[in-house]
Amino acid sequence: MMLQRLFASAESGYLKVAIDAGIGNATLHGMVNGRTFPRWRTLKAVLIALGIRQERQLAAWQAAHGRARDDKPPACGPATKLGWLLAEVSDPFMLEVHRPIRVDEHGGPALPLLPPYLLRKHDQELAQVVARAAGGESVMAVLVGGSSTGKTRACWEALAPLRALPGWRLWHPFDPTRPEAALAGLAQVGPRTVVWLNETQLYLETSGDVGERVAAALHTLLTDPARRPALVLGTIWPREWNTLTTRANLDRHSQARTLLTNLAAPDIAVPEAFTDKELSALRDVFGTDPRLARARAEAVNGHITQYLAGVPELLKSYQHAPPTAKAIIDAAMDARRLGFGPAIPLALLEEVAQSYLSDLELEAAGDNWLKEALDYTAKPCKGVPGPLTRIRPRATSESATVPYPGPLYRLAEYLYQYGRRIRSDLLPPAAFWTALSRYAAPPDLMLLANAALDRGLDCHAAQLVKRAATITTPLDTHCAYRLVKELQRWGATDQAAVLAKRAAAHGSLDHPHDVVELITILRELGATDRVTALIARNPASHVRLDDPRSVARLVRILQGSGATGQALTLAKRAATHVLHLGWPGHVGLILRVLRDLGATDQFTALAKNAAAHACLDDPTSVSGLLRSLQELGAPDQALALAKRAATRVGLGSPIHVVMLLEELLDMGATDQATALVQHAATNIPLSDAYAVATLLEALRRLSATDQALALAKRAATPTVLDHQYGVPALLETMREVGATDQVNALAHYARLDNPNGVAALLEALQKAGATDHVTALIARNPAAHAHLGDVYGVAALLRAMREVGATDQVTALAQRAATNAPLDHLHGVAALLKELRKLGTTEHASVLAQRAATHAPLDDPRGTAVLLKELRKLGTTEHASVLAQRAATHAPLDDPRGTAVLLRELRESSDTNQAFTLARRAATDICLEDSTRVEELLGALRELGMTDQISILIDRLPAAGHFFLFLKQQGTSTTRFRFGRNPDGSPAGQWSWNELE
Repeated sequence: MMLQRLFASAESGYLKVAIDAGIGNATLHGMVNGRTFPRWRTLKAVLIALGIRQERQLAAWQAAHGRARDDKPPACGPATKLGWLLAEVSDPFMLEVHRPIRVDEHGGPALPLLPPYLLRKHDQELAQVVARAAGGESVMAVLVGGSSTGKTRACWEALAPLRALPGWRLWHPFDPTRPEAALAGLAQVGPRTVVWLNETQLYLETSGDVGERVAAALHTLLTDPARRPALVLGTIWPREWNTLTTRANLDRHSQARTLLTNLAAPDIAVPEAFTDKELSALRDVFGTDPRLARARAEAVNGHITQYLAGVPELLKSYQHAPPTAKAIIDAAMDARRLGFGPAIPLALLEEVAQSYLSDLELEAAGDNWLKEALDYTAKPCKGVPGPLTRIRPRATSESATVPYPGPLYRLAEYLYQYGRRIRSDLLPPAAFWTALSRYAAPPDLMLLANAALDRGLDCHAAQLVKRAATITTPLDTHCAYRLVKELQRWGATDQAAVLAKRAAAHGSLDHPHDVVELITILRELGATDRVTALIARNPASHVRLDDPRSVARLVRILQGSGATGQALTLAKRAATHVLHLGWPGHVGLILRVLRDLGATDQFTALAKNAAAHACLDDPTSVSGLLRSLQELGAPDQALALAKRAATRVGLGSPIHVVMLLEELLDMGATDQATALVQHAATNIPLSDAYAVATLLEALRRLSATDQALALAKRAATPTVLDHQYGVPALLETMREVGATDQVNALAHYARLDNPNGVAALLEALQKAGATDHVTALIARNPAAHAHLGDVYGVAALLRAMREVGATDQVTALAQRAATNAPLDHLHGVAALLKELRKLGTTEHASVLAQRAATHAPLDDPRGTAVLLKELRKLGTTEHASVLAQRAATHAPLDDPRGTAVLLRELRESSDTNQAFTLARRAATDICLEDSTRVEELLGALRELGMTDQISILIDRLPAAGHFFLFLKQQGTSTTRFRFGRNPDGSPAGQWSWNELE
């Protein structure tokens, strides 16, 4: 780490230092990046080449070298420990913590590298994960939040406890690229290692299967007892988190999803802003550092971390940039958001920037326009890097796969995210798309091709695919078959056939779904000879095995094509792998395939292994496997699995435990069902009151009275009333199973500041006829103690106290709530208004209605619609009009579905003017990220008859990557866009594969 910092501050590049030191360039890379440990003689030569020549300096380095040498593993262990000793890692910027703003007028003593840290809720959650690692576990934590929200800084601060422990190391894989470095080194990670995966999506969301292999290697690390403890820390943006953790029809991230949702600790959300309460609590801390003081005074809406990272200055620099500088920033934004890697060649920016300028701007630009523009974009913003900066030579390793030599530039991270929002429905000019194929790295070519396809730019997509095919083998089959299907759709059969045949000969065979789709398309084209050629390439030995459904489909295709040997090979491979996926439901698919192939030995072996070793975490999957084993004629294995599951199945979801219980009863495994009942009643977690109620109800239906009572006694603790949802159902079920003593006892020690719990308890006591206990609970005056922050709970408590006749307390609580209840949860405010309306307390309802109409936040359009409806029912027309006007003018436009709901409510309110105001805003500015939600908004606009707004919104769709939705909404004839469209929106002319460059 010390050597890396020294090298970062030096002006010489790797090659010059290596020559001056008399060593190889690769040797120098290994030393600087921590992969190899040098002899002192070699290190000394490098230090001298870097200008370290004084005896005192060299002596200090020699002492540090000796300490590091003593930390090396013995000769019988791995040759080199990865990374650096954590205690010696003192530079947060080497780990990509944002540099803070500089306060030029500060005249006091030198400031520390970073301002004082402000602890928040997510830091507490992260500290718990780090404590587990310190205690000997291997764990992973991923912080999820937007750009510059403090994710990396939080990880840096969380390492403090491990720095004090001996032997802990930190490894940040990034050379030659992040995923390649991780894949090469993860197998060497030993105990007491922190694996630093800042920007986790760069490791897991990659072209090809590298990201999935990284995820699998992390899975192995976290589950290997010999390498405990290890700590994996990651950061990621919400959009990328959703991409990696959401199961899609084409499951390209199964390993990553399993890693992030099953093995890692629950994702830790990092909020965009500090709350007023947090700012108030930290008032004294802000005065200790002028950077914090400036942020506190000038940051908007609590965006402290963004201000410290220079975001406001960065945005000013972009927004006020001269035309030429803005053009190259816009070009860089477009390149990054459409799939280009972080390192952007200057040659690309220079070639395309002119197409972003108007004729007048281009004419006004001088001969030296590029240098002036780059000087502007490189200018620091209050001490943090400018919008677009040149990558120093030491960082070129991150872009080693860029095929074009020359200077490389990096777009500021925040502007990358900002550009994805503000330019999401802008289509780059034709020159941009034409230039991409000459400058993009092979993995990026296919991402860019998919982006072009999503926008209807078939010719440009084909050009990118063809370029990828010429510089890399194999061709990306996924993108190729997408393009073929698109060409087929428009009747460009010749072009589709050429590309499909090329994919059959050169397409990648790593994903079974892609191979299946390609074979299907080839058959539709009548290219049976190409199907034969593709099968001859032996996909059975090459496809990944983490998508069992697609594997099963491919086995059947191979079998139906006469390639029985390959079908059997693939089925056998899948049989040995499927249990490692941690999803027992998939085992049934492979068992069925083996049976149909007549692979009796493999079928029997997998059935036995599944019964003995299948993961039992998910009761639903276990139920599915039990069913498969019985249907496929393996009753003994089904019974063996049932015995294991009865006492060891995961109990995290009581509802699914009930499903497993019913499955056991259906198969006649009565003893196992009884054991599961006992296991669940004794050990099931009580964190979900509704789920516990579901299990209690199932136990009652099964006449498992003793177990139901045992579970009811476990659940009857004061903390059960803290659960916002499910408490009424739980208390009702407890009463039904005869646990009335437990329900009654809760009346004596219920916390009065929990209005929802008290309300549920009052309702349960009244239903049970426990009048004395109701009276005792009311006598404790819950109205005076109820916490108003739980607005839903306050509404429920008003209703419960009304039903038990506590009129005085109802009036007192109604007055408190109307005047002081917070307004930040609109659905809850609407529920409270509804209850006040039912109570007939017009005065209190009017007070709350006025407050809500004037001051309620508008960040949730659906909540705004619900509140607007309740104001209308209340008859407060004036207040409803105020809220409608505020919402139509200021409601955020990031949720098309919520906006559709609000539009319909404005129509129901006969607020036509406000509906048109909101519709006009939505048509031009609504977020278009989710095509399904956009389609719902279009439906609402049609209901309102807003033809002009519909046309405006539809015209935005292709540039936002929703060309297919554009065609669906337009009802466009397929012949018009037979060959796709041009970037200007016009239909593309005929093109052929051979005409492409």
